[in-house]
Amino acid sequence: SGERLRWTMGEALPITIVDFPNYQRIAADAIKMHKAGSPCNSIAVALEIDPSTVKRAIEWGAKNDPRFIPPADFSIRRKNPNSKTAKIGPEVARLREEEGLTFEQIAEKLDSTGNTVSRAYKQFHSAENLKAVSQGKNLNTGPKSRKIPEEKINQIRDLLTNSNLSMREIARRAGVSAWTVRHEKKRMAKA
Repeated sequence: SGERLRWTMGEALPITIVDFPNYQRIAADAIKMHKAGSPCNSIAVALEIDPSTVKRAIEWGAKNDPRFIPPADFSIRRKNPNSKTAKIGPEVARLREEEGLTFEQIAEKLDSTGNTVSRAYKQFHSAENLKAVSQGKNLNTGPKSRKIPEEKINQIRDLLTNSNLSMREIARRAGVSAWTVRHEKKRMAKA
């Protein structure tokens, strides 16, 4: 019998559509990575989102239960292939790995900024990043090059070891910032 079954409900039921902000969508992943010991910047790279959203996610997740929020794949921002970092990623990786250029040199070549280039390089290896950050490991950013010349490093180390000068005075004499001197002192302590 070709009779169709048709039915209707007598009353209209209201439907509520809830749009969850990005920080709530990534909260579960961000908290898991944070508990594993990964810093916010690494989590941001792995989830391809900005660090401020990661911080908000972790703060929000400390007070709320993120398990009932749809996963982060819903986020339009993460799916957008037109972002600058996605576009320059392959070229940045090639210049870094094959030609051994610094992020600053690559930025100059690609008419970009050091931060954008660094982020593009890290995001280019997104699957490995996600795995590493989930386990609380550091991201591989390739070979690091020192920004100050070897002679200056030796001068700072010499003054730190053989003088009673303050870090500020050492920085003034070497022509660097006090932060650079502090950083070098930490490097010497680790060596």
